[in-house]
Amino acid sequence: MEKFIPYEKLSKKQQRERDNKQRLSWGALRPVTRKPPDPRAYRRQRTKTRQWSDTLSGFDFDEGGGAAFFMILWQGHSK
Repeated sequence: MEKFIPYEKLSKKQQRERDNKQRLSWGALRPVTRKPPDPRAYRRQRTKTRQWSDTLSGFDFDEGGGAAFFMILWQGHSK
């Protein structure tokens, strides 16, 4: 049986070896603190690109008037 030596009296190399034996893996758990993104923050990637699904033929469907105008044009085209 090995004689007990207090941690403070061990050499730095032996202290490191002992510390490494006691350390465990976090496994699938990520110890990094995460938080949801701030909804008021400026998001460069989101504001830079505009998708084609947002507009069709230059009309914004979000504002209401563009959708009605486009439907009138479409009905006239199909006759």
